[in-house]
Amino acid sequence: MFNVTTASFNKVETSQIPVLVKFWADWCPPCHMLSTTLEKISGIYTNRVIFAQINAEDEPLITTKFHVNALPTMLIFKDGKVIKTIVGLQSDKFIREALDDSLR
Repeated sequence: MFNVTTASFNKVETSQIPVLVKFWADWCPPCHMLSTTLEKISGIYTNRVIFAQINAEDEPLITTKFHVNALPTMLIFKDGKVIKTIVGLQSDKFIREALDDSLR
């Protein structure tokens, strides 16, 4: 999972494959729990989905631009556009279903 900043956000928007971006903060326990889930499932999507994260407190411009009001929030981008928003701690099955949909 790579860290995205305002300076590197163009990598998300220009990716040729879907990108799951997790918005998180250090003080957010569910965010840390979600990291474990995403690390576990990222291997299933090697070379098919990019996993990235944005510290919402460090990157308020991106957080505001995408109307992220709760943490954790995941956005799935495809062809530079948000195709799915997932708010809160979700099961690996729920996340995998969303990712599978993004690959269709």
